[in-house]
Amino acid sequence: MPVALLQRDADSLARAAPGTTGLASMPGPLPLPMPLPTRRPCQLSQRCPPCASLVPSSPDLDRLVSVRRRCFTGDVLCREGESFHSLFALCSGSMKAVVALPNGREQVTNFLLAGDLVALDAIASGRHTRTVTAIEDTRLCVIDYRSLRSISDIGSPLLPQHALSRQLSLEITRTHRMMLLLGCMNAQERLAAFLLDLSHRTRCEGLPACDLTLRMSRVEIGSFLGLSLETVSRTFSLFQRQGLVTVNNRCIRLHDRDLFATRFEAVLQG
Repeated sequence: MPVALLQRDADSLARAAPGTTGLASMPGPLPLPMPLPTRRPCQLSQRCPPCASLVPSSPDLDRLVSVRRRCFTGDVLCREGESFHSLFALCSGSMKAVVALPNGREQVTNFLLAGDLVALDAIASGRHTRTVTAIEDTRLCVIDYRSLRSISDIGSPLLPQHALSRQLSLEITRTHRMMLLLGCMNAQERLAAFLLDLSHRTRCEGLPACDLTLRMSRVEIGSFLGLSLETVSRTFSLFQRQGLVTVNNRCIRLHDRDLFATRFEAVLQG
């Protein structure tokens, strides 16, 4: 993956981080395609950490999240260059973020899992910098950004801003780690770092950290890691021959996560 793309994302996130008020004025929200038939307040605060972390108060949460949205595999949530009006809290499922390269190809820049806030990178410029597509059936809460700011102005201003700043910080940290990964690590270290990160995020969802289901294809993993399809497949096979993992199509079992992490501790120290 070109490091320049990652640096652009990091710079964009950093500009948005201090006050998280990158939109001085915005037109009314665009119509959202494919809402569920009934518009109703978010009832997922217990299972949707991004929503609850932004505004724990139930009345504020009901006002903030008025629409739930379902995306099926292949559906586009937002496109690069579109105007930004809403953040999206990913309640279940997973998505990929891609940017268009000058040669017409697409570059995967991130995989988004349950618990992530989508479109943070658009706060600074007021336009989406990446196209986000569902890689499995996904449920999201739509968070109107103007409503979020009004809650900050009227209620407790530090709470939503603190939550957004924390999410922005996590995104910046992840982007910088990715830049290090692409600049300094070989194919085995890149794939190991990817699996360990996925294992950590899976555990945060309350799922077994050693049993991973890859919703993304090998081609998409290669695009994300800056590796060819052949190299990704070859490295998975090498890990399996070494007894580190068992590979069954898209199901990956880490035999001993701690041993696997120790084997590639230089990756974790990055």
